[in-house]
Amino acid sequence: MSTTLDLDHAATAPLRRSALEAMWPALTGVYGNPSSAHEAGRAAAALLEDARARVARAIGARAGQVVFTSGGTEADALAVLGTVRARILAGRPAGHVLTTGIEH
Repeated sequence: MSTTLDLDHAATAPLRRSALEAMWPALTGVYGNPSSAHEAGRAAAALLEDARARVARAIGARAGQVVFTSGGTEADALAVLGTVRARILAGRPAGHVLTTGIEH
């Protein structure tokens, strides 16, 4: 294991044991679609909302400000679209969005 701080793991990273233990119920038993109304879905939704609240507390945010995405591409798109939307809601022009071919 490296003794230096590695901040880029090329779209993956080692999983901390504490994270695995926190995820274990969802990985092994509560596997419903959190958008579904059935019991398994409600159980999954409860785990998801608990995780959202815990992350919010850890970073000093409100739970409604925490959005989980499926990966880097979705997160990048959400950040760009959120910036444009915030400008529009503030009464400013949306402006132009510039990106490069190496973005997600």
